[in-house]
Amino acid sequence: MIERRTFLSFVGFTAMPALFGLPRLSFCQDADKGPAWFQSALKKMKELGMPGIILVRPTHPMEQQELGFGLWDIVDSQNPDAHEIFLTSAFICLTPELAERVGVRKADEKSNRFLLDAEGKRVVADIVTVETFARPDAFAASFAPFLHGRELQRLKERVAPLRRTLPDEARQAIELLDSEQVEVRDRAAGTLMKIGAAWHPLLALEHRTTSSEEVRARLKSILEAIYQGHATKKEDGRLPYGTRKPEFKEHGCGGWYEVSESDKEDVSSMVDCGMGRMSDAKVRILLRFLAK
Repeated sequence: MIERRTFLSFVGFTAMPALFGLPRLSFCQDADKGPAWFQSALKKMKELGMPGIILVRPTHPMEQQELGFGLWDIVDSQNPDAHEIFLTSAFICLTPELAERVGVRKADEKSNRFLLDAEGKRVVADIVTVETFARPDAFAASFAPFLHGRELQRLKERVAPLRRTLPDEARQAIELLDSEQVEVRDRAAGTLMKIGAAWHPLLALEHRTTSSEEVRARLKSILEAIYQGHATKKEDGRLPYGTRKPEFKEHGCGGWYEVSESDKEDVSSMVDCGMGRMSDAKVRILLRFLAK
C-alpha cells in the first residue's frame, strides 16, 4: 500500500505581509478575482474578521519542490504552534501569475509573503525563503510574528471586540480550565473545543498570555484537537486554500501512479514494472502548485 502521506497539490494561500512602510491597498478594482477557492478564502476572511496570508510560490522547480514537501510536513505534523497559524488565518498559496492577475502583487515586485486584513487590504509584505518550511518550528517562529505582530499587537486588536461578545458559557469554561477537579476541566475543554472559528484567535491569545502553565498546556491541546478534527472533513479540512491531495491508482507489479485531476492521464509513474525497488520504500508527500 502507498504510505498515507502521499503527494499533494496546492494552489495557494492568503498571507500576512511583514514589510513595514508598504501602502495598504485593496485588490485592484478591475482585477480578475481568481478561481472559486480564492473567492471562498476572501469570503471567509470578511465573514470571520480573519486576516489572510498569501504565499507566492517560487518559480524555480527545485524550490517549488522543497516548499511542497515542507508545507505538507507542517500540515501533517504534530506541532500545535504551527497549526495555530492555520486556525487563525486564511492561508492561501498563489502562483506568480495568479498573484499578479488578482492584484495581490505587482509584476516587478519581489515580495512573496503578504498579510491582508479581513477586507483584503495589504497590511505588510516581505520575502520568505523555502528554508522557513523545512521544519514546523521554523515555520511557526517566522509566521506567528508576521500574523500576530511581534508583541501580539495585531492579535490583541482582533480579540478586543471578541471579548465583549464572548458567550458566558465559553467565558466560564476558560476560567474553569484551572479547576482542581479533573471532570470540571474536561467539561470546560469540551465546551471550548466546540467553539466556532470566530473565537479561535481569543483562545490563541489566552494560550500565549496566560500566567498558568497548566492552562497554557490545556489551551494548546484544545487548539490542536480542533485542528486535527478538521482532518475528518471531506477533502481534509486542514489543507490551505487552493490545495488538494492527489490520488493514486495501482499500476501492476505493486506499483502506483498518480492520476491527473480529470483522471484521464498519468501525471507521474511511481514504480514501473521491472524497476528495482526496496520493499519498504516510503513515498514522501509533495504539494503541487496549480494555476487555476
